[in-house]
Amino acid sequence: MNEEDIVLDEEEISVDVTSDVLKGDKGDKGDKGDTGSPGHTPEKGIDYFTPTEIQEIEGDIIEDITPTLNSKQDAITNSNKLASDLINDTNQTNKFVTASDKTTWNAKYNKPSGGIPKTDLTSEVQTSLGKADTSIQSDDLADYVKNTDYATSDKGGVIKHNISTYATGMANNGYLYSPSRTYEQYNNSLSQSAFIGKGTLENVITGKNLETANNKVTTISSSSTDTQYPSAKCVNDTIQSLQQELSQTQEDLDNSTLTISGTGENITLNNTAKGSFKTPPYPQGNSVQNGTPTPSSSVAIKSAGESGNISEIICNKNLIDTKNGLAQSETKRGIIFTNNGNGTFNINGTATVNYDKNLLEIPNNILKPNESYYFYCSQSYNNTTFNLSVKVKYEDNTLQYLTTVGVQTLQNKKIQEATIVFWANSGVTIDTALNVKMMLVKSEIIDNNFIENEQQTKTIPVQAPFRSVGNTRDCFVKQNGVWYEKHFIDELILNGSEDWNRASNVFYISNINPLKISEITTMSTHFIGATNQQYATGAYSNGNNTICVGTANANRLFIRCDDYSSVESFESFLSTNNVKVLYIRNTATLIQCTSSQIAILDEIEKLHSYQGTTNIFSTDETSPYFEVGARGDLNAIIENLESRIALVEG
Repeated sequence: MNEEDIVLDEEEISVDVTSDVLKGDKGDKGDKGDTGSPGHTPEKGIDYFTPTEIQEIEGDIIEDITPTLNSKQDAITNSNKLASDLINDTNQTNKFVTASDKTTWNAKYNKPSGGIPKTDLTSEVQTSLGKADTSIQSDDLADYVKNTDYATSDKGGVIKHNISTYATGMANNGYLYSPSRTYEQYNNSLSQSAFIGKGTLENVITGKNLETANNKVTTISSSSTDTQYPSAKCVNDTIQSLQQELSQTQEDLDNSTLTISGTGENITLNNTAKGSFKTPPYPQGNSVQNGTPTPSSSVAIKSAGESGNISEIICNKNLIDTKNGLAQSETKRGIIFTNNGNGTFNINGTATVNYDKNLLEIPNNILKPNESYYFYCSQSYNNTTFNLSVKVKYEDNTLQYLTTVGVQTLQNKKIQEATIVFWANSGVTIDTALNVKMMLVKSEIIDNNFIENEQQTKTIPVQAPFRSVGNTRDCFVKQNGVWYEKHFIDELILNGSEDWNRASNVFYISNINPLKISEITTMSTHFIGATNQQYATGAYSNGNNTICVGTANANRLFIRCDDYSSVESFESFLSTNNVKVLYIRNTATLIQCTSSQIAILDEIEKLHSYQGTTNIFSTDETSPYFEVGARGDLNAIIENLESRIALVEG
């Protein structure tokens, strides 16, 4: 096939240029090259250095050349210095000085730190100083008068005695006389020798420690002395003496101040002064029984502190605390009641139906049966269509309303609850002033002098109930600086297991250690406490269903109950009724107070009465008993008496 006959189709033939098919044949081996130079390994410290070594070398060089440089610098003189080399040495310690400067400097006198000694002075100066040491000192002339003390240009002073026609003289008859001369005549006609000058007088006054205008004082204090301010010292001593007398008088007055006293469960003291109590309101025992017990109808006995705590409140004449007890704001039946948060309220709106609202619950025991009260309100809410009043509910469920029209007396019945209420008839529109105030006071007269309630409240824990029988009461006592609960009253629960005996119609047990006095010293849930007596020869004067203790040494408890004729039947009765008996022990029991009790007792000692009226009460279910003494306000007592006299005379 000829070369011309070969036709290549570019679309059909592809050539792989990477294939071995296109590689040429391997060529022949080339000639060996020339021999190279001998090899060399770099050496540390000769051929190269580390950065640390370089820094060390630099330091060594500087250290080596520094002394040389310094010696060269010292050798340079002023004449060799260039202007650019000179420095300002004004403020330098070391300076360049000339030989002349050095001579002048060395000749300078250095003053010693303690002053120039006398020996360094010239002989003339030393002689003068010696004369001064022996000369008259100013203190030596305190009582002397100098010539300059006499008046010269101004002759104002005191004229000497017996200066003819100008001073006080004595006539032949022995009478003293004083010629009438004007001040100008004195000054123009007399020489200075006729006067004792002002300066003379002042010097004499100063030398004799008399007072002048210069040593007068505007204040008087204990620092005033006879030497400094004699009259001030005198006045201050007098004032101090009067103050001591006043303090003693005040102390005597305090000790003799009229004491306003009160006893009971709910006490109101009138005409009191604000101050500490003379007899603090420490709570005492109180046991109450509402009704007359019988074997078939018992009456419970309740004592103060049965809950484990006793509370007491001391407040001013306003008995109600509206800041803490007032009802919350609400809109109801068309009436908007707003509690303003400060003890006042607003009532506005038109009642869509009959409206009523309890505004304030009056705590237990604040109101006392058979006492007179006045209910004050700053807004008139007393008519037939709307009304504000104190609603009192008695234990027999009867009601009494204390309105704002005047003083009203509560019924002589146990109070179950008391509430301040507001009501309005349907359709009535209430549009009252803002910030309505209320006050409830125990009073027999109308009292519109509003004051906000102020009160002090204390709650003290007790370790046992505080009981009472008759006038004997458990109490707190402080003996040798230690507080105790002192319990006179003991409790028995008679359940028939006791060793009962019977004599005639009287049942008795022994060994109970009662207080053996001829008084009523017991109370019981099923029998009436009676006068103590001793059973003897069948005589027992107390009536049926009574209980008492013996007055002799038998330590017996007696019960008369005609319903039972045998010990067995009586013991059977006791086993199903568990009769509770309180009696006065022959020996009181002391229980040392806890730290929490002591803290409250100390606080009670610091309570105070209020100006005008002071109320003491408790809101416990069974109130404790109080014996309180407050300081009386003599002025208030006098004013009260004058008012009463005026009413009688009117």
